[in-house]
Amino acid sequence: MTTLFLPAPTKPPATTPPEELSSLFHSLNTSSIDEEGIRMPQAIIKARDGSLTVMAAESVSLMYAGLALQFRECDPQEIIFGWDRFALAGQGLQFQDFLSVHHWRYGAGWRYGVINYQFEPLTVRPIAWDHSFWSPVLNTETLRNFKALGILEALS
Repeated sequence: MTTLFLPAPTKPPATTPPEELSSLFHSLNTSSIDEEGIRMPQAIIKARDGSLTVMAAESVSLMYAGLALQFRECDPQEIIFGWDRFALAGQGLQFQDFLSVHHWRYGAGWRYGVINYQFEPLTVRPIAWDHSFWSPVLNTETLRNFKALGILEALS
């Protein structure tokens, strides 16, 4: 069974800077690390009116579908989401476990990063933006999925 959660939007302070959403995303996701990793990564959508929607999905396809729906309904200013992943040797990460970070802002476009972590002992790194190995992979994946949903042009 797959689940998509779309809680009621909340209103952040009017002065929320763009980097604050990245920090909130990092905190929200890394607080749920256990021996299985990050079981259901969270996405955050900030509408132009300043409201925030937090979303989680059990599959990649549900997450992209939910993000497309949010894009169509809330006229986003900013979107940030990610996937729990496993790195291989030679991919430039200290630990095998990481969360990909896909971040879009109106007028600025996409940027990508990784949150590298391990469970035992719990160690969590800050977001490493523009990772040499993973950022190009994430860019290709993100654009392909949004193109398939027919909203890529609107996010450009």
